[in-house]
Amino acid sequence: MKGDKDVEYKANIAANDELVKNKRVQNFLEKGHPVNLNISWGNRGERKPLGLELYDRILAYIEAPYVVGKFKVTNHGARARLNPTKRATAKSTERDDTVSEA
Repeated sequence: MKGDKDVEYKANIAANDELVKNKRVQNFLEKGHPVNLNISWGNRGERKPLGLELYDRILAYIEAPYVVGKFKVTNHGARARLNPTKRATAKSTERDDTVSEA
């Protein structure tokens, strides 16, 4: 398994910064790296709903196949681990066809 990648978000992140980090998360998952998301809102309890909405937006943006390994919400933030899953490629399906014919 490849090395873990950590990506940290703040609850009040700007839209452009969020987009850049979302692209990085998707790229890491496509390359087979597990990603640890860390969304923090500090001791500002009023930002907790913003942080959880951000988490939902991150998951909605990602198109690469993944599985949420862990998800934990604390008083100061939320953490999640996204594990990549393998998708069938055209080469692997061709290889399977040639093996079944032999």
